[in-house]
Amino acid sequence: TPKLYLYANAQSIALLEEPAEKILLVGSDFGYGNFGDILQHTNSISFHHGLGRFRTVSIMAINAIGDRNFPEFVRTAYCCDAVIFVSEFPLDFDELKLPLKPIPSIRNASALHLYGGGFLNEKWGDFVLGVTEYLLRTLRISTYVVSGQQVTRPYESRVMQHVESCRPILFGVRDSLSQQWLDEAGYRADFSFDDAIEALHS
Repeated sequence: TPKLYLYANAQSIALLEEPAEKILLVGSDFGYGNFGDILQHTNSISFHHGLGRFRTVSIMAINAIGDRNFPEFVRTAYCCDAVIFVSEFPLDFDELKLPLKPIPSIRNASALHLYGGGFLNEKWGDFVLGVTEYLLRTLRISTYVVSGQQVTRPYESRVMQHVESCRPILFGVRDSLSQQWLDEAGYRADFSFDDAIEALHS
């Protein structure tokens, strides 16, 4: 897994350095504004707020930022406790005029939730799984859960490599074909349906 660079604004950095348990949310929404992805993301945040155990940390892509207000806007709009922006390259934010800094530390990253969407395919899957694997390894996160996934053939072979390497305690799919592809590959996934459903109902 290649090295990634993690950035956040001052509000998020302060939260990340607190001792409270944190859950990192990686999934379909990296900040690009797709409606269904936003629902899956915000619904996952709401679910963890309801549990009352973790502070929620959303993971987004650095190149989704359109203006200097976006990092704080998205943190408050999504009602998450912190947002981490990932980059494949080191960046100089004094030059870019963005209120972001490299993250010095993340205390007590206890869990990671790979929430759902249709990205486990040859177009998007390597990026999302690469981010997930980097965070799990670098932060030594012990609890890993997956929900609401759509797996597109022939990408189930890469998903199987990920499962064998990262060993999620739960792997949920959102449709019967995804469950079938993984079952035929030798892994029995759970059926968790789409992570946007509660948000759609409300």
